[in-house]
Amino acid sequence: MARLTEVHDGSDSDDAASTSRQTRPGLTQDEQEQILHKFGLIEKLGLPKDFVTMEEAQAQLDALNRAKSKGGSRRAPEADDDDSDDDYGVASDHELDGDDTANRLMQEQEATEMSPRVESILDLVIWTMPFGFMYTLLDVLVRQQYGETVGFTDEVARLARALPVLAFFIHYNLTSQRQALIQGMLFVLCSACGCSLIHIVNKSSYDVVVQRVAPLGTLWIFSVVRLDLLPACISLALTAMFVKQTELKIMFDYAFDKKVVERSLRQAAIMSKSPITCHVLDSTLGKPASNVRVQLEALSPLNSQFHILATGSTNADGRCPDLLAGHTSQDVLAPKGIFKMTFFTGEYFDKAGRNTFYPQVEILFQLSDSPDPHYHIPLLLSPFSYTTYRGS
Repeated sequence: MARLTEVHDGSDSDDAASTSRQTRPGLTQDEQEQILHKFGLIEKLGLPKDFVTMEEAQAQLDALNRAKSKGGSRRAPEADDDDSDDDYGVASDHELDGDDTANRLMQEQEATEMSPRVESILDLVIWTMPFGFMYTLLDVLVRQQYGETVGFTDEVARLARALPVLAFFIHYNLTSQRQALIQGMLFVLCSACGCSLIHIVNKSSYDVVVQRVAPLGTLWIFSVVRLDLLPACISLALTAMFVKQTELKIMFDYAFDKKVVERSLRQAAIMSKSPITCHVLDSTLGKPASNVRVQLEALSPLNSQFHILATGSTNADGRCPDLLAGHTSQDVLAPKGIFKMTFFTGEYFDKAGRNTFYPQVEILFQLSDSPDPHYHIPLLLSPFSYTTYRGS
């Protein structure tokens, strides 16, 4: 049974009682209680409906004190316990209500909680999506820098090849229990990727830049994000020291970038063009001879025998432009070297259903003391004759 003394201790009840006494100083205790019940102040303040008056509460306290003094010190703790738990009852009711609320909230949380497997899959998807986008963005930017046309299907194919490796790396990083090892691995990876990326952008050729910037940049950003603050700052400081010691650049002006792009494009064009090319024309038909098999050989000075350098076939224009693609004249053409180009003309005429007097045409040619960057060998072909010369 709650006492009015407890209500009197509260600030809200005290204010309400003082306000009531100030407005009606002549009211008795019973009249004050009736007013409180009538206006619903008890329910608004959250007070128990069966509290007693102050006179009754004081009488109960006096009786309890007398019982304590008569009962002796042995029964005093029990009286205190009974008084606090049974007589008052307020604390016990609140504790029970709190326990019920906590149990109900726990049950609701368990009912709406996802399974650990589903949660790990969602975490993997959430982490993989932004870094997959980062990989695609870096790849598009570096190709646009060199003026390369970027196709949607090509980018999707490149992302599909890189995404499984990236997802596995992210999954291992998120689920591993050995976080100290993970932090050490990320620190090494962050430092290595940062230094390598800046060095490649400054020193490497077009092919290397296009192939490596996107994966290195993605791993670098991921490792910085996943590292703790102090290791991440130390790793970035090491990268900055590397850039300063090697005198590399991380900022480029427009003129420098334009020269680099033009030089890289010229180098790519030279490397994609063979230093030795040919062109076959069917003089009887008056059109290029396509699908003619071509073989290029070089004479070895050691054993005076020819060894094969490259093979290919003419395209619809009668040309074989990629016979030695990826090489320059300095790579394969020795000064005063002797070479042989063989055209398998018999196969060409057999496919066309025509007879020929020359089943194959072999052309020997020798280079000068200082080989030119490009040699072109045209062939005017008919079933019973052929003509060749050095082209331009």
